[in-house]
Amino acid sequence: MHYDGDHVHDSIEPSVRTDSTGSYTITNSEEKYDVVALTDLQTLDTSSGTILPGLTLTAPKEAEVVTPITTLIKEGDFTNAQIAEVLQIPIEVNPLTFNPYTHYHDISGVVIEKVGMQIVTVVEALAAAAEGAGASEAEAFKAALDSVTDIVKSKVSKIGNDVGNLTEQRLDLTRADDLLLISKQFSA
Repeated sequence: MHYDGDHVHDSIEPSVRTDSTGSYTITNSEEKYDVVALTDLQTLDTSSGTILPGLTLTAPKEAEVVTPITTLIKEGDFTNAQIAEVLQIPIEVNPLTFNPYTHYHDISGVVIEKVGMQIVTVVEALAAAAEGAGASEAEAFKAALDSVTDIVKSKVSKIGNDVGNLTEQRLDLTRADDLLLISKQFSA
């Protein structure tokens, strides 16, 4: 938990390591806080079976899950409806409470997990490039995430403006054009 919004753990901020399912219990004494999950060399991504260090995932305090999608919502101050529109996830699913791992039998769970993994893949690739150029792990991750967030903001700003051109309002992390937009934003 972070009280001051800096994503750096301070001694007055409670912290806990999750169990093998990603669950945790933590005691909090403050009204205003964000949930922050830091991954390290002990973090296992159960969907891919790989170790997943170096990520900083966030969520607003009302969230029940911390995911790449909740991170975009928190960092970009997006609504659930905006994220659903831009990322093309089911509108009836609340990404702040929906755990795709408990809904693995549901197509919504598959869609949400797939988009989350795409976000992580893009952010990790950009962050690796920045680290290779000398940035710290934290700086590289932030720059990469900010680039994705900025492109989502751009897409959100176009929602409803020109329904004939949905590619301007949607982010598809498998499309070369969208990946190029993020890459250019990252390089800017």
